Amino acid sequence: MNDEGRLIAEVSRDDATLALRALSDADEGYELLYNKAVFRSTYDRVVSQAFADTILGLIKSGRGVDILLGGLGLGHTLDRVLRHPGLRSVTVVEPDEAIPEWARTHLGMGSALDDERTHLVVSGFPQFVDASPASYHGVGVEIDLGPTRVLREANRRSYAMSTLRSLASRLRSDGVFVVRVAEEDRAYRRALEDTFSEVGVRAVDETNQIGNSVRGVFYVARM
Repeated sequence: MNDEGRLIAEVSRDDATLALRALSDADEGYELLYNKAVFRSTYDRVVSQAFADTILGLIKSGRGVDILLGGLGLGHTLDRVLRHPGLRSVTVVEPDEAIPEWARTHLGMGSALDDERTHLVVSGFPQFVDASPASYHGVGVEIDLGPTRVLREANRRSYAMSTLRSLASRLRSDGVFVVRVAEEDRAYRRALEDTFSEVGVRAVDETNQIGNSVRGVFYVARM
């Protein structure tokens, strides 16, 4: 990652700083940082797209598809999901209100967020899941960098056993749950196996727009 990008926007809350930075060596390239740690970048767009494709490719229904996404990030996953021809709705739950604001004002995501199929919710992800009775064909979680690298303490519960159980109850009978992680974690896999009947892991290696290899790891689970 480039360390000399241009700061676009920044907010500070509770001794923590969330920032959007433009990359000086990529056309329209951006990074999201939390306390100076990069957790989403234009350079890993191909992994977010592969993440969306994994969810959509494992859904058995071809029409009237309802998706739940935990985390908006730079909007790459949402943009990919909206291209699915059978999509009926995609609910995006983003914990920090600044990120959707930046998506509109700086990242050109206004049309995606205003799409009639998109439902944006600014809320903690587990709080939303606990409160909402809706069910989904596919649920995808891209919050911070996964259970072993939670950047914001408030997001730790997104990977807790109680949240997994709530998510399992929100999946339809043929639904799929996919989690993007920075690295495999045996403890989290055991938690998944205690909750779901079928659990697997997929590793993807993609080439980004500057020709570098970018790796992604996804846990995939079904009831």
